[in-house]
Amino acid sequence: MSNMPDAMNAVRVAVDTWLKAKNIKLQSRNRTLQVAQGETWARMSVLNATSESACLGQKHIRDRGIIVVSLFFPLGSGVATADKICYSFRDAFSEWTYSYLETGVGEVNEVPSTQDFYHVNIHLPFRHN
Repeated sequence: MSNMPDAMNAVRVAVDTWLKAKNIKLQSRNRTLQVAQGETWARMSVLNATSESACLGQKHIRDRGIIVVSLFFPLGSGVATADKICYSFRDAFSEWTYSYLETGVGEVNEVPSTQDFYHVNIHLPFRHN
């Protein structure tokens, strides 16, 4: 049986721990999140690409995809702090390893802002052997 679910859970725990240290709440899967006015928050999504056979012979599946961590900063709070947090997060989780899961070098992408938040996505490509 694949240990991919265990690896993804480890990523979620590591992301949540990192964000808590910065006083940022992470919206958990299948749960609502209550945020106070002016509070920064985040959510994490996993976008899976097509799984593929990693070798001939013995069955060995390689899962690939992108982990997307979306950060939401209050509008009007400036971007200097947002940039520091986003690039610090990207650096902490680029080329990160847990068991058979490895991330690649991440990207920081601004998203058109919602009415209440400045939205930034951090994309971390991953593969799991």
